[in-house]
Amino acid sequence: IRTLLLQFILYIAISTEKDQQENSNPYNHKIFNSFQQLVEQQFRSTKLPSIYADQLFITPNHLNAICKSYIGQSAGEIIRNRIVLEAKRLLINRNLNIAEIADELQFNDNSYFTKFFKKSAGLTPEEFRKQL
Repeated sequence: IRTLLLQFILYIAISTEKDQQENSNPYNHKIFNSFQQLVEQQFRSTKLPSIYADQLFITPNHLNAICKSYIGQSAGEIIRNRIVLEAKRLLINRNLNIAEIADELQFNDNSYFTKFFKKSAGLTPEEFRKQL
C-alpha cells in the first residue's frame, strides 16, 4: 500500500510540474532553452551570466528569475555545475594532469581552478581523482 501511495504521489507531482511548465510563458521557456544551449556551447570560454544575458537580449536579473522558476538554480549555478561536470569528466581521464585540465577549461590559473573545483565539488581535483 505504501508503494502504491508513493507512486501515486510521484505521479501527481510529475503531472503538476508538467502542467506548470506548459502553462508558463512560452517566451521564458524559449529563453531558458536557449540559455541551456548557449551554456553547453560556451561554458569553457564564457563563465559570466551577464554575458549570456547580453546574448539573449535580457538582463541578468531576468535570466536568473527564469532559471530559478524552471529548475530552482541561478544562471551562475547552472554555469558552474556544467564546468564542474566537465572537470570531473576530464579528471576521470588520467592522461591529463590538473594543469592541463585547467587549461582545457580556460582557467588562467591552476590554483584558481583547484579553488573553484573544491568550492563546488567539496574536494580538490586530486582528492576527487583518488576517490575513483
